[in-house]
Amino acid sequence: MRKKQKSSCSFIADHYDEDISLEDMAESTHLSKSGCLRAFRLAMHTTPYQYLLEYRLQQAAERLLSTDLPIGQIALDTGFRQVSLFGKYFKEKTGFTPKEYRAARS
Repeated sequence: MRKKQKSSCSFIADHYDEDISLEDMAESTHLSKSGCLRAFRLAMHTTPYQYLLEYRLQQAAERLLSTDLPIGQIALDTGFRQVSLFGKYFKEKTGFTPKEYRAARS
């Protein structure tokens, strides 16, 4: 992985719970927005947004299993501003609602 993309991935890991824009990522790697998008796609074979979404879902899945926090709180803590959207994306990714995932893995 090239240094700029590692830096983008590190930026996502450090700020995934915040509202992150392509402009924020580009600034963190000292690239233009188009340069950041192009470099990220070449190195990671996905878009920065898709990588961010996958990272957030991974963090949420870990918290569902390791904490008793309410699902809505986990959604907010992992960067989802709408709990319903979190549920939709989570089910698309895992095949389970967050509640079902937590219950099935307990």
